[in-house]
Amino acid sequence: MKKLNYPLFFVFLFLGTLASAEEPSLRFGAPRYSGSGCPRGSVSFLPTEDAFTILFDSYVAERGNNLALRESFKQCFIQVDVEVPAGFKAAIETIDYRGFTRVEDKVKSYVMSSFSFGSLQLGSSPIKQFRGPQETDFLKRDLPYFTRKGACRNKRVIPLRVVTVLGVTGSTRSRGVIALDSIDGVVEAKLSVQPCRR
Repeated sequence: MKKLNYPLFFVFLFLGTLASAEEPSLRFGAPRYSGSGCPRGSVSFLPTEDAFTILFDSYVAERGNNLALRESFKQCFIQVDVEVPAGFKAAIETIDYRGFTRVEDKVKSYVMSSFSFGSLQLGSSPIKQFRGPQETDFLKRDLPYFTRKGACRNKRVIPLRVVTVLGVTGSTRSRGVIALDSIDGVVEAKLSVQPCRR
């Protein structure tokens, strides 16, 4: 009969316990949205454990002949509720906005954005502008400029609010278009093996 290597056995048992321990993750509620750039039924939501992607079907601002003035300015307000497990903290790392613009001479397009994560964080980045003539894909990245510590002893839901605006300005004799394809938001859970301090 073979002898059992007890030290090695306990090492494997410990590693197996670590592997089976469930990693805490964030939960995202279904987004609520409104605005001329995101009419009902035009938004798709793809969540993961610590991030999400929002896809738009018709978020486009245009300017040119035979187009109503209201088409040159579009906006969207989005709220996603983030459930944070007890004993952990969450914070926004970045929110990326990806899209496309094509503007002719004497026309400019722009995208503005900002976010708030409950009362814990605020963030934005400078207005991104495009002067014609040009045609390009773009990436705009918001970072938090204000962050404060929050309670982490109990499970709680924190609202993440994102505001975006697309616009085209300039001569109506030239054409311009700007579209937002997706918002990629990354919410990272700040995990700690130690109990939260009172």
